[in-house]
Amino acid sequence: MKLKMILMIILFNMSIINIYTQYLPSYRYDYDAAGNRTMRRYMIVHYPKMAANDNYNAQAGDYGITVFPNPAKSYLELKISNLKKDTKASLKIYDFDGNQVFEMSKVESDNTINISKFTNGVYIMEIIIDGLRSNWKIIKSE
Repeated sequence: MKLKMILMIILFNMSIINIYTQYLPSYRYDYDAAGNRTMRRYMIVHYPKMAANDNYNAQAGDYGITVFPNPAKSYLELKISNLKKDTKASLKIYDFDGNQVFEMSKVESDNTINISKFTNGVYIMEIIIDGLRSNWKIIKSE
C-alpha cells in the first residue's frame, strides 16, 4: 500500500513538472546606447513537446506559421500562410541569455534562415506580424 502511494505521488509530481516546464516565464530587457535599462518585458514562452524533425504549426491572428526542422543543423524553414506582400513582418532570434543573434526585418511567406554559424544550443525565435508576437524554441544541433 505504501509503495502504491509513493508511486502515485511521484507520478503526480512528474506531471506537474511536465506542465510547468511547457510554459516558462522569462524577462527580456531593453537597454539604451549608454547601457541603461529602458524596459523590462515579462514573457511567457510556450515550449511544446516535439519529436525530432517535426513541423511545428501555430496561429498568430489570421496567419498560420510553420517552422521546420527542429532541431536543425544549418537551415530553418519558416512558412507563413495568409501573409500579404504589404504586411509588416519581422523575425529576431535570441540566445538563451537574451542576446539577439539574428534579425530579419522583412519576413516573407517562405523563408530560409541560415543558422549554421550558431553554436549548438537552445534559441528563442520571435516572429512579429502586424504587432502580433509569436515565440518559438529553436534547437541548433550538429
